Parts: sequence; structure tokens; C-alpha cells
Amino acid sequence: MLTYRELPSINVDVSLKILKKKLSQILDLTNCESGRLMFFNAYQTYATCILSIPEDSLNCNKLFLIDSNKSILKKILEKREIIIADFENENIYSPLTDGAKVEVYIPVIFKESLIGCIYLSSFENKVDIDDNMLLNYEFISLIIAISMNLGLNFDKENEVNKILNNLMILNKILKEKQPYMINRGYNLASWVMEVAEKLGIDNNKKEALYFASIFLDIGNIFIDANILNKKDKLTEEEYEAVKKHVEYGFFITHDLFTSIETLKDVPYFIKHHHERYDGKGYPDGLKGEEIPLECRIIAVADAVTSMLSERAYKKAKSINEIILEINLNIGKQFDPVAADAMIQVLCKKLSTFNQIGNELMLPASIVINTEKRMITDDGFLIKEGDKHIFKSTNIDFGKEVDIAKVLTTSLFIEKQQNLIEAEVKIRYIEDYTIVIDEVKVKDSSDSFSIIWNLNAKFIKINPVEAIDVNIFKISAASTTFMVFDVEKRKHIKGEIGILQIEFDDKTTIKIPGKIVFSTTVGDHEYFKFHFVNIPESTRDELYREMFRKQIEIRRQMLK
Repeated sequence: MLTYRELPSINVDVSLKILKKKLSQILDLTNCESGRLMFFNAYQTYATCILSIPEDSLNCNKLFLIDSNKSILKKILEKREIIIADFENENIYSPLTDGAKVEVYIPVIFKESLIGCIYLSSFENKVDIDDNMLLNYEFISLIIAISMNLGLNFDKENEVNKILNNLMILNKILKEKQPYMINRGYNLASWVMEVAEKLGIDNNKKEALYFASIFLDIGNIFIDANILNKKDKLTEEEYEAVKKHVEYGFFITHDLFTSIETLKDVPYFIKHHHERYDGKGYPDGLKGEEIPLECRIIAVADAVTSMLSERAYKKAKSINEIILEINLNIGKQFDPVAADAMIQVLCKKLSTFNQIGNELMLPASIVINTEKRMITDDGFLIKEGDKHIFKSTNIDFGKEVDIAKVLTTSLFIEKQQNLIEAEVKIRYIEDYTIVIDEVKVKDSSDSFSIIWNLNAKFIKINPVEAIDVNIFKISAASTTFMVFDVEKRKHIKGEIGILQIEFDDKTTIKIPGKIVFSTTVGDHEYFKFHFVNIPESTRDELYREMFRKQIEIRRQMLK
């Protein structure tokens, strides 16, 4: 009789446990008290600690710069040999760990590339590494095992970087065809990740889901732009053309992802994201559990992202309306399990909307204030392990920014059709990349506000009436204005209506909402108008105007 057993999955958590055990064995062999596994970045300008024993030995600092002649990390890059530093007889180089009497640096080489090092330290000067140890079979096998494990991570990181670079290029092409779609995949990915977390999806599958989400509609680059941007209902022929985007997306992503074991299913998730639970979807008419769970998750999150977005042919829906719509389509369009998890996520979002989370990549804008100038740019906030980096395709920060002269840095991040403002600290600048040391999210979207004198009209709904108002403060969630006509003031308290704002560049935006508060100071009465169900296109235009104004204000302050 033959018995078959499925091979165990080697995910990130399992891999780290294996590495930790190997590092612990090396510490025992060498009589060292603490150790770290260090991973060099592509430019070999800094090292990231991915594992330490004991766990608290890092003091919350997991990034080590290689920019000093006193750094032994720099020496290991030059020599590519084991280095033993005895600090009782050494005063040129600085120890990586304060108080260490001896440190050992063992290079990790994979496919002839130096990708990191094994770091050991002792506070008692009893390190046992001599010629016999270097010939010890157990010691050598442990180093080889760690090198192979880190090497696989190195290969994957290189592949992921290639994918992200390809994504940036494809995004530029897609932006020309569908400007309003450029950030849609990232908003979708945020919803998908939260539903996946709710359902207990493992980390490898979540990573594949994330990439499938941001590449989901990449096949649209082969669809006629006139069809994609058509305001009227599509003809049957046009709809058939649009449906082909799932297969185009499959072919585009197939070569990108199939070489990475944990991401090889991404093209298939993209191909089947328009399947329906009742079997009436496309391209293959899969039904129920014939559809991979990941595709069922994407399907409901994709619908939510669409319902939150306004287009020329439809209005955006509120979260409550979306929850009702999902309930009506459970068992038809949506898988009951995925739909229930999505509803739980949406209910939570009714009260919290300003966390960055663990997304691998989010669209962002950066504002850097230095002693003499302000630098602004659009790009992406990318999560790498325990740190974030901001990556641009436009500005070489290494040439443009002197980190010693940076006063403040802010990020404006778009997630789930919401703008998040954060204050950040820059740790390191490298060409088009900024390594961020700390991200502090501001408490609410209302904190992103500007004192701004603007003319506007408040349009009452019942009865219809246009009232001149003067705005003096505006945020991403509300605005405060004055009404000079005493008689008009009496009739607008608590009213629902539309605020028609004219900005400095003559752009006019109409925002729905409700007057929620009023107060009198001297001869003036002030009204607070809360935005309600603001359409995505309107929101984007508002953020652009506010961002332009903020840049203008900061430039004036620097003069």
C-alpha cells in the first residue's frame, strides 16, 4: 500500500523559526551571547536585521547604515571574509552593540553575491572561533543552511522589485487610457487584505492576493480607450471587448509571477475575478467553490471599490448602501463567506478610516521642507519588512535633498478612497528612494486643514435656494464658512445641501453635505458643513486643490 502526505508549507513564519534555530546553534558553538541575521539592500548602503537573539537586543533599531569608515559592516563588504573584532584591543572601529567586547561578522554569500552577514557578539570575551572551529562540520553546515535560506529570500526580493518596477511602468500606460483608474488597484488591495485577514488566509496567499489586486485590471491597456471611458451604456460588442481584459491580464502577469512559487497563482486570480458564485460570470462560468476562494474575496472587494467610486454614468454609494447591496447579492454574485467578512470590515470602517496598515504599496505624495526650499513629489509608499520607503520615479532625492537640512517631512497617502496625512522622519536617502524611520499618522482627516478664504454658494435642497457664503477654513472632511446675510442665516441651520466652491484657479467643485454646527462670535455667525457621500472624482479634485494650496503656503513661508 502506498500512503501519500502533502509536503508542509514553508511560509515566512516557518522560515524564520528555522533561521532562529540555526542562529541559536551557532551561538552555542561559539560561546557568544547574542546574534543577528543581517540582510544588505541592493546598493549595499544599509543592512536590515531580520532576526535577533535575544529578541530585545535590537532596542527597536532594525536598520544599520553602512556609511562610516568605522563600520565593520563596510569592511565585510570590502573583504568578504569572516571578521573577528576584539574591542579590548581595538579603538578604530565601533561595535555594533554597545558594550560588546568581541564581535564576529560572517559573510553570507549566495550565487557569488554578498547578500548579508551573520553577526555574533559577546560581553565576556570568551568567543570560541579558531582554525578548528572554521573546519568544524556542524559550524560549516549551519552557515550553509543560513546562506541558502537567506538566498531564497534574496532571490524573491529581487523578483518582487522587478515586479514593482514593471508595475510603475504599466501604471503610466494605464494612466493615459484611464486616469481615474490609476489608484483603484491599491484601494482594492486594502479591502482585499482586510477581508483575507478576517478569514485567516495565510501570509503567502495574502501576498498573492495583494499583487493580484493591484494588477487586477492591467489587461485594460489592450482595450480601446474610447470604450473604457464611454459614458453611455456599452453595446453588446463593446462589452465583449471589455470582458477580454481578464485574459489579457492573465498573459501580462503570467511571465512576471510564475517564477515565484508563492505568487504563481496571481495570474489565475486575475483571470477569474469576474466569475460569479451563481455561475453567471466570465470567462469560464465557474460556480460556487469551483471558483478559488481568493477570487471570491477579490470579487466582493472589487464590487465595493466600484460602488465607492463615482463615474460619469453612476453615483458613488454610501457604506450603508453598499452593505445592503452585498446582502442582496449573497449566493448570487458573492460567496456567502467572503461577503460576510466584507460586511464586517465595512461596519468597522464606519468608525475608523485613518490607519496605513500592512499594505505592500500605496500611492502617496511627499512634502519635504528644508532650510531653504520645499520639495514635493508623487510616488509610492512601500513596506519592506518593518520599515517603509518612499519611492519616486521623478526626483533623485540623493542629489536634491541634504538630509541634515530637512526640517519636516509629510506624507499624504491614499487608501480605500480616503486621504491619510502622516508626519515622517527620514532615516536615509538613496537616489530615488527615501528610507523612513517613523510614520506618525494624524488623528483624523479633519487634521488635514487649511485656512483659506474662498467664495462659495450653499444650495439648499428644499426649497431650492442659493446662498452666498464665505469659506475661511477647509479640510478633507468639512469646511467652516460665514453667511453675511442675517436673514439667510436663520433658514440654513441643520440643512442638507450642496456647497459649490470656487477655488483660486477658477475650478468649481460641488460637494454634498450637511450643516452640523453653528456659533456666533461678535457680529459673525459661523457654520460647520460636513461632507457626506463625497464622490471619488470630487474628492480627488478637492485633494488636488488643497495640496496645491498647501504647497503655495509653505513656499511663501520659506521666502
